[in-house]
Amino acid sequence: MTTVYDLKQTLNSGLRQAKKEFMSSSGRNGHPKHANKYAWKPNAGHKKNETEVGGKLRPFSQITGVCGRCKDQIEWKRNQS
Repeated sequence: MTTVYDLKQTLNSGLRQAKKEFMSSSGRNGHPKHANKYAWKPNAGHKKNETEVGGKLRPFSQITGVCGRCKDQIEWKRNQS
């Protein structure tokens, strides 16, 4: 004869098994296999609109009216994007 306790245990074990199956099939668990060497950037090195300032059809203007240190920083920033 089955008791209420046996029925509860059977139900709980079935729920635990269902939860394990759901968790394992839903996605990855744990740490990544490796770290990326550099961050992915969409359209890196490619301007969407070439008529934008800095594109092939409209290059950047010359940097004038600033000190040498500021000019270096502006040039560095332009080369970043």
